[in-house]
This record gives sequence, C-alpha cells and structure tokens, in this order.
Amino acid sequence: MKTDRRFLVIICVCKAVSDRRIQKEIDDGARTMVDIAKGCLAGTDCGSCCEQIRTMLQEHCKPHLRLVGDDAA
Repeated sequence: MKTDRRFLVIICVCKAVSDRRIQKEIDDGARTMVDIAKGCLAGTDCGSCCEQIRTMLQEHCKPHLRLVGDDAA
C-alpha cells in the first residue's frame, strides 16, 4: 500500500480542517464556499481561511471554464 507522505496542511484552524479534506469535498462536487461549509465546516468560524478555500475552488474550476465560442465547430 502506497502511503502519501506529503505533509498535512491545516487550512481551517478553527475547525481543524486540512487541505486534503477540503480537496476531497471539491473532488466530491463542492463548488462554493457554502458547499465546503456544509461538507466539513471549514470557513464557518473566524473566516481567516476563506481566501485560501476560494483559491482552491477557483483552481479546481479553472480547467472547466471555456471562452464563449470555444465550442464552435
């Protein structure tokens, strides 16, 4: 069994939520801060982690964005 030896990074200190947990929420379909909050409570206390969570959401959604007209054949 391969072990992920990457360090665990706590994004939301108030709720002790790691980057891996937030990424799992995103991988499972979370697309908004509300989705993340419902899934793992990150961002629901002091709010200091919200900018980093938004960045994670934007990075995930960026490959799925396309310019108007990109689908023209």
